Amino acid sequence: VLLDIAAAILVTFIIRSSVIRPIIDVRNAIQDIAQGNGDLTKRLSEKGVRELAELSRSFNDFVERLDDLGKNVNLTTLQLAEKAKEIQIKDEEKQREEKSRNSIFKT
Repeated sequence: VLLDIAAAILVTFIIRSSVIRPIIDVRNAIQDIAQGNGDLTKRLSEKGVRELAELSRSFNDFVERLDDLGKNVNLTTLQLAEKAKEIQIKDEEKQREEKSRNSIFKT
């Protein structure tokens, strides 16, 4: 009887560490991203039960793409801000030239 109890505890521990823990890790990572708190540089372990390793690998690929997308958005935003500043500077120069031209014709 004690041997059966010990075996049951051992099986429970093995299932918990090899199946349930990775599922909890995936769930927590998805929740973090969904709530806007996720660190897109973190990756899940791809070790363990084959199906769970594949799930983790797919999740990691997804998060990597999200991270790349975020980096591209940041880069594009910076480029757009730079172009907007250039346009603003050119517009201000045109306005100064126009004022200068108008003041010459008024006198």
